Amino acid sequence: MSSDVLTEEELRAVWQRVQRSREAKRRGRFVTLVLVSAVAGALAVFFLWPRPTPEVRQQGGLAFVRVGSGETVRLSDGSEVRAGAGAELEVLESSAARVSLHLQRGGARFSVAKGTGRQWRVEAGELSVEVVGTVFSVAREAVGTRVEVEEGVVVVRGARVPDGVRRLGAGESLVVGGAVFEAPVVAAPSAAPPPQQQQPRAAQTPVVVAAPVAAPVAAPAQAAAPPSAAELMVRADVARRTGDLDAALTLLDRVVTEWPGGPEAPLAAFTRANLLADAGRHDDARAWYRRALELGLREPLAASARSALEAGAER
Repeated sequence: MSSDVLTEEELRAVWQRVQRSREAKRRGRFVTLVLVSAVAGALAVFFLWPRPTPEVRQQGGLAFVRVGSGETVRLSDGSEVRAGAGAELEVLESSAARVSLHLQRGGARFSVAKGTGRQWRVEAGELSVEVVGTVFSVAREAVGTRVEVEEGVVVVRGARVPDGVRRLGAGESLVVGGAVFEAPVVAAPSAAPPPQQQQPRAAQTPVVVAAPVAAPVAAPAQAAAPPSAAELMVRADVARRTGDLDAALTLLDRVVTEWPGGPEAPLAAFTRANLLADAGRHDDARAWYRRALELGLREPLAASARSALEAGAER
């Protein structure tokens, strides 16, 4: 007759089986936790790891290779390049990492989309401009190369840049060098040589004089093309730096009057307002701050103009 009471050895065997079962469950939970963590980490890496942005193309899928005179090119990443009259830009690189352009002549305005991480570089003769997400203009004119920042920050490098490098913020500008393009030298037509006379052959022979050769008539010189808005801005900046306030004000007024629809007009009006305010002509300055806002002055310069108007109203 068997007993219902387990012996000590049987109890030990049961307890060992229970322990092994518990350890197996713990190991299963641990392995499951490790697997879940590994999968979660892999998904996080997949979704959060920075991926290369596709190369920049024109909106519509066309390749971004050049910008011609007067053209406005909108790009797939939201950036925009607007070339002035007579301007010419060649695209050196348009990749996921950077966009590099060569401004061969004239001026252009660049609105670089923010948040792409893509570096932009504009080569303009003696200097280069590096940016990541900003709005700026570069103009190559006879009096120098001008860089002008509307938003954000740019870095200008070049042998003739002070200390080789300069950081420009919103509202700041820099003019480098001069005589970027030299007009070809055209030699003036030489005067006609005096007519040569034939020597008398003999005393009885009459002297025969050659008929004078008519000098070539010079073609009338072509009228010089009127300066562009970018060149007027460069001249105004030179006048300001040399202390000729009246000349600077006149040139800035010409930009607004002659190019009211151009991107330089609101900046010219804002600059003129600042010069008038610095000269103590506050009523005139307020009128030009309002004019700059009417012309579509962009932030953050528009905020500065509004602050100046509010400060004037409190006086």
